[in-house]
Amino acid sequence: MPRNRLVYCLCVILLLLVSGCSPEQNDVASIEAAADRWIVAFKAGDIDALMSLYMPGAFVALHGQPALRGTDEIRAYFAPKMGTADVEFLLEYEQIEVHGDVAHLVSKYWYTGTPKGGGEPYRDAGRSALIYKRDTDGRWKIYLDIDQATPDVSFPAPSIKAR
Repeated sequence: MPRNRLVYCLCVILLLLVSGCSPEQNDVASIEAAADRWIVAFKAGDIDALMSLYMPGAFVALHGQPALRGTDEIRAYFAPKMGTADVEFLLEYEQIEVHGDVAHLVSKYWYTGTPKGGGEPYRDAGRSALIYKRDTDGRWKIYLDIDQATPDVSFPAPSIKAR
């Protein structure tokens, strides 16, 4: 190994040890950031940004909806809904684990969409399980997204930070 590369590697390892942050902790933070990017894109009504967060062969199973297979079906489902409501989306992470280039996230969620043209808000609460895979460019993307209604997650939403 060339000397400069060895010095660089040692500096990175030392920085991680001093900061108390392991590579896996960095990956957990990256998974949280990926989940936050999904919410930001959805709230902004940005379908292209939303779709950039999915692997090409992604599988999405939302409770009460037919399964969506691949980005074409996922786009077709979300596109007509994007930007039609003022959205509040709360997540409470319950578990995030990283295993190499695959990770999973389990969270409670509370969603409220208030139609921009008026009408009653739509509310949905439950639990989601997501599997992320690291793409060839190193970014974490959703490979599997399953949401379900569950009796221990309901409105009113807790006082947690809205994303």
